[in-house]
Formats: sequence, structure tokens, C-alpha cells
Amino acid sequence: MSPDLTALNPNASPIAFPKIPKISLNPCPILISESNKEILD
Repeated sequence: MSPDLTALNPNASPIAFPKIPKISLNPCPILISESNKEILD
């Protein structure tokens, strides 16, 4: 597997991406905002 494929599929190798929060992988900023509101509440 090439590094490019690994980068496109971080779930395949989560240990290689310890500094990337899972929420950053969310393609919908609106859902992230709503999730943050729920956490703050």
C-alpha cells in the first residue's frame, strides 16, 4: 500500500495518525459545530 492510499484512508492505519483528531475527518463542518455545541452544553 502506498503512503498516498494510507493518507486517503487513515482508518486503515490509525496508529500512523495519532495527531489527527477524528473530528477533523468529518466532511460536514455543520455537524462538527452541532457536536461542539452539544459538548459545551
